[in-house]
Amino acid sequence: GVMTQRGTVCCSRAPGLSSGVNDSFRAWVLAWHGAAALVSTSRVVSLYARTGAMANPPGVGAAWTRSLAGHNQVIVANGTNNWTNGRVLMTMWTWNSTGWHHGASYWAWGGPRGWGKTRLGDLRSPTGVYSLTDAGGYYPNPGTRLRYDHNPGGYSRIMNGHRVFSYVMSIGYNHVPGTSPLSRRTLYGSSRGGKIWIHEGPGGYSQGCLGASRAGVVAMLRWVNPA
Repeated sequence: GVMTQRGTVCCSRAPGLSSGVNDSFRAWVLAWHGAAALVSTSRVVSLYARTGAMANPPGVGAAWTRSLAGHNQVIVANGTNNWTNGRVLMTMWTWNSTGWHHGASYWAWGGPRGWGKTRLGDLRSPTGVYSLTDAGGYYPNPGTRLRYDHNPGGYSRIMNGHRVFSYVMSIGYNHVPGTSPLSRRTLYGSSRGGKIWIHEGPGGYSQGCLGASRAGVVAMLRWVNPA
């Protein structure tokens, strides 16, 4: 699972981590290319307008601007006092020529030791900008346009009465784009940890993933447009 230090950033451009964060805010942002990544008039206008206060969703510092350039959908996961409270607020943002516009928000839980994941089993959530390219779950595809791995046997875990992997979305921390969320393949070796997902929460801390309500996970899966 996943979480951040008052936030992290994830996007579809690169599977790696962006290190720049301002001192007052660390945002966990999940971002996708929008508008089919075509060089259309609206896209050119959008990129040109991304300066100053309009460059990022509200609360996301200037250090993230370059990483988010070209991404028209982002999810910002904002967690306060994350060392003692694993709750984060996940908000969907969409960019158009008039700026960033917020959509629905959902509460989620992350890892109990906060942010800064570096290794397997550290119970932390990664900070940075990551891809969201692959999804799966116990139940059939709920309507997402991401690649979807329907595998009841692989996603059968139940915790505290919750089928926590009813639907999942891989976060690109050490995840190989284009592979199932269940894949054991990694970008940087298994010692860094992996299988960091957005999924249905068990009603408390995750091991590093972001655990939201089932309705919230489904809404995010349906909203994201990887085109």
